[in-house]
Amino acid sequence: MTVTLFALDGTRWESSRVLAAMADWQSGSPAARFSAVLPGADWPEELVTVRWQDDRGFTLFEGYLDTADRVLDADGPRLELTARSAGGYLLDNEALPMSYDAVGLDGFCRRYLDGYGIFRRGFSHSGQIPYTVPKGQSEWEALCGFTQALTGAFPYLSREGKLCLLPRTGERILLSNRQPEGVRFLSRSLAEHRSSPVSKVLVRDRNGYYPTEFGNRRAQELGIRRKRYLIPPTQYEDGREDAPTLLRRAMAGYRQGKAELPGLETGVFLGDRAQFDEGREWLVTRVRWEQNGSTACTRLELGDPDYADLYG
Repeated sequence: MTVTLFALDGTRWESSRVLAAMADWQSGSPAARFSAVLPGADWPEELVTVRWQDDRGFTLFEGYLDTADRVLDADGPRLELTARSAGGYLLDNEALPMSYDAVGLDGFCRRYLDGYGIFRRGFSHSGQIPYTVPKGQSEWEALCGFTQALTGAFPYLSREGKLCLLPRTGERILLSNRQPEGVRFLSRSLAEHRSSPVSKVLVRDRNGYYPTEFGNRRAQELGIRRKRYLIPPTQYEDGREDAPTLLRRAMAGYRQGKAELPGLETGVFLGDRAQFDEGREWLVTRVRWEQNGSTACTRLELGDPDYADLYG
């Protein structure tokens, strides 16, 4: 394992002595998270970026440092790092509040994405729509809302910094301790959470009443009775966009799984379709690579493919 650090002046430091490291990639967030602990006291100031690679040279994480803490205590001197991938810029920066009479993908991305010079667009669209970016939204929230309104699909940010439309295109993975071609796992947990689904949403109209109802047939088939009242934002005054989104997000929490794999398994990533020896297909919604001393593991979170890959 190798952690490479880059300082503000371009100086580079490389260390294969890594006490602990973690890279966490999660659907729904444009930024992966990273942390690491490196031994020693002779670390420079003004560190800016970090890269973590496995023994084969595969890049597990590359991004910008949030903190570099030089610690000295009874355990000895060490450098503790936290970082995020480039998508963190879109979370940290507030979007310019503005109302557009008609705006397309090119114009919106020039305002909220292209200025960083590190992101690319992975799709095109020729249409234009009226749109309002409210005060207080991050640039990522603005991009998500606009892209969904324009195309009907939510965006995600790829590892390469490309803005793409869901669903992700992944590989099919067999998680098996029986089949020779399967990816081995140490443990798994496959759960149903009946506390998550919502059976219906009632939407308020301009007069303050709730005459419009959106039902969730699947939740009702499961015997779940849980309602929500929705006051639409001005962007969608009739609630036709927000109510189905609420229902689908809630259903995404119904079936969830977890698996722990030995070592740093880089053959599995977000958007892959995973299946065990028996049962249903699952969507990989989170990948967490962990190293602690000489041991390492990969932790996966799994979701229902019918719902989990609709929102990043």
